[in-house]
Amino acid sequence: MVAAGNDFILIDKVFNPEFIPSNKLIQQFCDRRFGIGADGVLIFDKSKIYDFSMDYFNADGTTGALCGNGARCVLKYAAINKKVKTDNILFEFHGEKYSGLILNDGLVTFNLNKPKEIKLDMRMVIDGKDFVVNYVDVGTPHVVIVVNEIKDLFDFDLNIENIPVEILGKKIRYAKQYFINGTNVNFIDINQKYITIRTYERGVESETLACGTGSVSAAIIANLKYNVKLPVDLLTRSGEILTVDFLYENKKVKNMSLTGGVKIVYTGEILI
Repeated sequence: MVAAGNDFILIDKVFNPEFIPSNKLIQQFCDRRFGIGADGVLIFDKSKIYDFSMDYFNADGTTGALCGNGARCVLKYAAINKKVKTDNILFEFHGEKYSGLILNDGLVTFNLNKPKEIKLDMRMVIDGKDFVVNYVDVGTPHVVIVVNEIKDLFDFDLNIENIPVEILGKKIRYAKQYFINGTNVNFIDINQKYITIRTYERGVESETLACGTGSVSAAIIANLKYNVKLPVDLLTRSGEILTVDFLYENKKVKNMSLTGGVKIVYTGEILI
């Protein structure tokens, strides 16, 4: 399945009850040359309380972090395969309740829970350069950097197109003195029509074509710091638009949503 350029392998555990996702197996599945190829693996399963439960594994086999575009894929899968009774869906991920909505024109909305942490204007030193960044944890940790604010740190005309996402993103991701468990890193450019975003994803360990929780984090920073009006449209690296909305009341962010397209590319089987 593909959501705005993020691609996932979805496994329905109802049909594969004996499947146990090991670290090695997930890496094999996500290998783009010797496996199927994906940014991560989604597991769909039954739930005793809600419509279904989901689990998510990064391409490197790590788990535990929320995946926004992955959640939208699971919602779409559940709806297409009539595993839910209405377009308003409740599901669980790692013991937390989430919801989603199936819209027209192939669009799917995922409703996130309130952010666990927001830090504005964090200072960090990378390669001797003094960066001012923002941090948001929406179930997955994200650094958000406005490209225009770091232009003076580089000896060339830095912009969203030529910023070294892989190099700089990796250095910030592994800056253990600031982020013990690492972080995702988003670079954004704010203009009148939309926010252009590029993301280095932890667990994939490279730039991806989109990141749902990264887009939500970027929209929060754009609204709180730069007064960008809601809802916020974000242009991802794939060229597709993700739309983020939320409420900001009493200095708190709540009712966050992520909306965009989802497609099933193909179905099949793999021998393990």
